[in-house]
Amino acid sequence: MLKRVSIIRPGIKILLCWALFIPLLFGQDAHYWTNQYGTKAQLLGGAVVGSVKDLSSVYYNPGALPSIKDSTMILTTAAFELNSFHWKNVLNSGKTLKYLQLKPSPIIFAVRVRLGGLQRSNWVVSYLNRHNVLINLEGRRVSPAMERSLDVLPDNLQFDEVRFHQRINESWVGVTWAYKYNSHISLGVTQFFALRNQRMRTHNIWQAVFSDSTNQSQIFIDEFSYWAVRTFWKIGGFLDYSPLTVGITLTTPGFHILGNGWDFFTISSLNSAVGNTNVSSRLYAYSRENMKTRFKSPIALSFGASYRLNHIQLHFTGEWFRKIPLYAVLSGEGQEITPGTSVQYPDIMEEMNSVFNWGVAAEHRFSSRFTLYSGFNVDRSGYTPGSNSRLSVTSWDIYHFTLGSAFFIWNSYFTLGFSYSFGGEELKMPPYFSSLIHEWEEEEPLKLGTIYSQQLRILLGFSVRF
Repeated sequence: MLKRVSIIRPGIKILLCWALFIPLLFGQDAHYWTNQYGTKAQLLGGAVVGSVKDLSSVYYNPGALPSIKDSTMILTTAAFELNSFHWKNVLNSGKTLKYLQLKPSPIIFAVRVRLGGLQRSNWVVSYLNRHNVLINLEGRRVSPAMERSLDVLPDNLQFDEVRFHQRINESWVGVTWAYKYNSHISLGVTQFFALRNQRMRTHNIWQAVFSDSTNQSQIFIDEFSYWAVRTFWKIGGFLDYSPLTVGITLTTPGFHILGNGWDFFTISSLNSAVGNTNVSSRLYAYSRENMKTRFKSPIALSFGASYRLNHIQLHFTGEWFRKIPLYAVLSGEGQEITPGTSVQYPDIMEEMNSVFNWGVAAEHRFSSRFTLYSGFNVDRSGYTPGSNSRLSVTSWDIYHFTLGSAFFIWNSYFTLGFSYSFGGEELKMPPYFSSLIHEWEEEEPLKLGTIYSQQLRILLGFSVRF
């Protein structure tokens, strides 16, 4: 392992932590309720397990599918997100970092199929994008600023560079079958196949030349990539005793089908001094191909209900997610980082806590062609404090408010609305990143500061009857 050499200046510390944290802040892998699907469900904040009556039921409650009275193709709600966060007092430096990101929200596409001879059976083929994150961040600094003329160099010259690339994409393809048992009770099941791709690369360079001819150089690259396919089921039941409706959905844990991945680690450091001839050099290279790959998703149980009072309908949904114990997403044969030592490069780990999310919503129907919606839900983080997880670090809860409307124009159903989400807390250094920074410094890590995250989502959706 590297000897501890205090070569990280406050500037590079800020750049390093910026690159380590920002790509994961909006990955939202530690939250289960951040993304909602379908027109009405998004306007109600996802509190529709006991009331959903459009094709988004394949996701929320397959048992509600027979309650849909028309044959509909959903082209989803076209939603756009504006993500914003403030990182105050970064590393106890008094500085504030701000970040903005505009992107489309994940989508759902579903088509209902009627098969002859199956009067009470319903079939739907669906696709949804569960995660879609692509972030490239980089920061660099030359201190002091160099002049065009290189005839005279400053006494101390320092160059820092940090780059971070993160890509997460997870898509679900599903087939839903639902059966209407009688006028009040219906059952359904969706089998989903999920394909997950994730790649993360960290790149860090630091160079310095001092007036006494001492120079230091550092290169650090930590990279991994994998894909994994799994299948799971959503099994739902729906009771319609108007004005009361009730629903329950069981989501099975994911069953691994196949996957593959690799990781790569390299580190290089050079310290030299002319006086008394003090030279130090080290180079590590480490690569594992065709690694054992597996991504787990938890068992979950949700319950929902709605009740109509004249022109107002109230909705409630709660969902419990079981804990996922620490496990290796990417694992391979152990290999010593430095020959003759027992120190090995760690596997890529993941862990999630058990959480319970809940939401309430209301809709007011002013006429047969215009309805107003509002909702609130709590999206708790599944991040485990002190965990060695590499895939998710967002440990704060997120609170979502929604407001919008739905209306008919000719034969088309339109939605217009927005949601506002916020959360934040005092940042805690994840164990993996803490040990990483400790490799290059002697002192204890500085305080990380406070994160305030916000999201504004604009909803523009429609569905077409045919």
